[in-house]
Amino acid sequence: MKVFMRENKVDVLAITEHRVTESGAVAIVSKLFLGWNWFSNASPSNKGRIWLVWNPNTIMVQVLVSHAQFIHSFLKCCTSSLSFHFSVVYGKHTIADRCEMWSELGDISSSQHGPWLIMGDFNSILNAEDRMNGSEVLEAEVRDFKQFLTNNSLAELQSFGRDYTWTNGHVMSIIDRAIVNADWMTSMPNMQFLKLVEEKWQIPVNAVHLEGVWLRLKHVKQGLEQINMTEFARVTEKIANIRNNLRNIQAQMSDHNLVEELFQEEKALRTQLEDWSKVEESIYRQKSRIQWLKLGDSNSAYFHASMKSRIAQNHINSLTEQDGSIIQTPEGIKAEIINFYKQLLGSSSSSLPII
Repeated sequence: MKVFMRENKVDVLAITEHRVTESGAVAIVSKLFLGWNWFSNASPSNKGRIWLVWNPNTIMVQVLVSHAQFIHSFLKCCTSSLSFHFSVVYGKHTIADRCEMWSELGDISSSQHGPWLIMGDFNSILNAEDRMNGSEVLEAEVRDFKQFLTNNSLAELQSFGRDYTWTNGHVMSIIDRAIVNADWMTSMPNMQFLKLVEEKWQIPVNAVHLEGVWLRLKHVKQGLEQINMTEFARVTEKIANIRNNLRNIQAQMSDHNLVEELFQEEKALRTQLEDWSKVEESIYRQKSRIQWLKLGDSNSAYFHASMKSRIAQNHINSLTEQDGSIIQTPEGIKAEIINFYKQLLGSSSSSLPII
């Protein structure tokens, strides 16, 4: 652990499910985190399974709530203006016992302002594909977690490493997650981007005043172009390759004698396809905005083409019936849509049969 912390320059660490008695905690923490501050959620009525430790020379921590299933705190960096709320979670093992945790975290969310990070072992899966080789995932198992995220406008951060975070040697599942609010997504800096900008900006230039600023900006632009070429070159080609690989894997999965590795490979490819599709969409969106800035002013041809395209996308010109005939009149289209949904949803009834 000391090597990991040193190599990754860790200043804040949360440890869950440590199974250390309170009497032995002081000796262990003092040995592992010499000179650091720490907090445990242990209490007379709760054994405590969470430690929050931090380096007081770089981080200021204010514990706001200590709960049997989480520690909620406020963190501020001593060397910058960076600050955020941080909740460490170790959920209990039953749906009923976790209800209190969801409720208490929801109360915190209702009065929450600024970036908020919630992470740890929730002991709860979020999606049906979060469990491998175990019992079938029931709706009741994921309902509370999903409602918590939806009701409080929270989202999961992307994770790296193993596909599953827990296993007993046979069953594998994802129960460890990092959850953030909208303020986190919009305000927290991209550290790789900031590091590159800082490095390029500090390159010496033989100029002063505005000319010096222009040259520094030129260096920054070159660095960003290099990242773009390294990370996002040939995105469409990458997506096509991923789709082909995904089709091949899914074709193999049609065999009844498939192996577990195919499931994980198929899931990884689906995740890659989703991520790269979002990147491609973002690139096209940015390019369209550039084109709009160049051609969208006044009554340009591009402006009218954009409006016509939007109108065409939002208008139904014709419908094809089951017998192959085409309906093109507004009245006929309206009647066909109403009739389709009447057949789909059924007719009204004054009473329902008893099941």
